[in-house]
Amino acid sequence: MDFVVEDLSPVRKKVIVSANAAEVDSALNDALRHVGRDFSMPGFRKGKVPSGVLERRFGDEVKSRVAEDFLGVKLEIFLQEKDIVILSRPEYEGGAIARGQDFSCALTFEAMPAFDMPAYTGLKVEEIEAAVSDGEVDDVLERLRGNMAQETPVEEARRPVAGDAVDVDFAGFENNEPLADVKGEHFHVVLGEGQVLPDFEAIIRDLVPGEEREGPVAFPDNYAHSGLAGKTVVMRVKLNSLSTRILPAADDAFAKTMGQESLGKMREAIAESMRGRLRQQAKAQTQQKLMDAVLAQVDFPLPEGMVKLREERILGDARLRLEQQEARVNKDKPVDADAAAGAKIALEATLATMQPEARREAEILVRMHLVLMSVARKENIQASPLEADMQLRSMAMRSGQNFDQLREAYVRSGMMGELLERIRADKAMDFIYDRAEVVTVPALAAPECVSPAGD
Repeated sequence: MDFVVEDLSPVRKKVIVSANAAEVDSALNDALRHVGRDFSMPGFRKGKVPSGVLERRFGDEVKSRVAEDFLGVKLEIFLQEKDIVILSRPEYEGGAIARGQDFSCALTFEAMPAFDMPAYTGLKVEEIEAAVSDGEVDDVLERLRGNMAQETPVEEARRPVAGDAVDVDFAGFENNEPLADVKGEHFHVVLGEGQVLPDFEAIIRDLVPGEEREGPVAFPDNYAHSGLAGKTVVMRVKLNSLSTRILPAADDAFAKTMGQESLGKMREAIAESMRGRLRQQAKAQTQQKLMDAVLAQVDFPLPEGMVKLREERILGDARLRLEQQEARVNKDKPVDADAAAGAKIALEATLATMQPEARREAEILVRMHLVLMSVARKENIQASPLEADMQLRSMAMRSGQNFDQLREAYVRSGMMGELLERIRADKAMDFIYDRAEVVTVPALAAPECVSPAGD
């Protein structure tokens, strides 16, 4: 069997495969022997059925086996010898395997580009210290107390202040026309905690229970409701009722209601939990700085198919987030066909503006992935099926899915190989991090620089 490689581009190759009739017949005979080894039929002992009978009975299965074992295995060995890494599903051109006939086909695919490996060990980098102040612990404690607060109605006619809970009705207007999807009744909010837009809270604070007033409310450019983002609308607000909130005392009794032995133990648990999150965030930021330093050393063409697939996933995730945000905003509101059509147009327009940035992000992610996979190959970093199952179990727990069903979906869709590659890339990133010169610095002093050792 002969293999000839054609370089169509730095990231695209064609492998032409050819075999003479004798090689094809030999492979078919080997496959028939394997199929007939455990087969029996009337008039023949087990394993003694003539090859001609077997070929008539199992012709398609035998040819499939030849394509897998004879072609696939030999092609894989050849690609390993030539250090060619396939990055896409091969496009097949050629005829079928037939006894007594020469066989040839061509496989075209995207391949790993060639580049000089950058320096990736011994890099110097500074990592932000995972420090938690008493004040930050106090803030968390206050939020927990706020969640357990008891509300008492205010009888006197006064304006609300920070910390009060209010019940309001509201309606939005644009050009004196009511906005069908900007209204609500008996909306409960605690003032002074950033739960609503500042302009909206300012209107509420200027009311006493029973009063109604209107004023302009400016919506930020990144507001979840795409139809309101960047706009200023008139909001009419009525204050229905006002309540004060009584927070539980910050003492051992409160700590016990939260499952802790004492207030001191509770503060320690809060601080350690916060430090754990900060350590994870700091490590992720440090790894990104290390990766930026590694990528700055290399430049190579990217496989268009990989970039396009990544770009589509980024935009698909963005679409899902925007649709979910829109659904939350419009929850329990009557369906309006015109509003729905307008929201769809706005969504598509938003996604169109995001496309160039999605493309840039996709190129960075693909370049990062290819470098990490090259590190994994050089350092013989592998990923096992057990590690893939562990990650799938974690994904299933977070999403509330059934592990067996999720795993079957990955196997059926051919995504298991991609998952294993992702695990190898993560392990390669940890390899780079573990071999870096990491210096811990206070948060305010941490610069955004990294350089190879000795620079």
